[in-house]
Amino acid sequence: MFSGDFDGTDSSAVVGEIERLIGMLDDDSTEVAEDAKATLMSIGEGVVGPLAAAVFSLQRYGQLSAVEIFEHLGGAVAGRTLTELLGSGHETVREWSAYALAALDVRDAVPALQAAYRRQRASGSFPLFMIDSWVCAVQGLFHGRAGVLPKPGGGAGQRVGV
Repeated sequence: MFSGDFDGTDSSAVVGEIERLIGMLDDDSTEVAEDAKATLMSIGEGVVGPLAAAVFSLQRYGQLSAVEIFEHLGGAVAGRTLTELLGSGHETVREWSAYALAALDVRDAVPALQAAYRRQRASGSFPLFMIDSWVCAVQGLFHGRAGVLPKPGGGAGQRVGV
């Protein structure tokens, strides 16, 4: 694998290695994909841009790995990409993105989180206990700001600020 040491390394070689590792996030072997994820995390913030550019071409597992990398590395580009991932076609990617946004304290994501919550709840595809746990995690982002999302356990008619 790549050592992450950029000193004296041709920048095109570094970019090529980062792109290769990003492609490996979708590998059939979980071990290979996890090694690629760990290596990308160790390289640091230089992977965020290329990963953001590639994330929507990845399959579900690769997108989940990307969410973990974005959460680990943080930054404005990671926050914007996680917000975009709230629209992913994969339920788990949407949920993990919401948790990562909360962990990174991305307050600009409030409108997108509200919209994602409404879509998720309206779809009926998520059991209520999972929606409630998702809301609890997201509400942690707002440190007691009432009215951002419905209260967990609330019925369909018990909406707060949505």
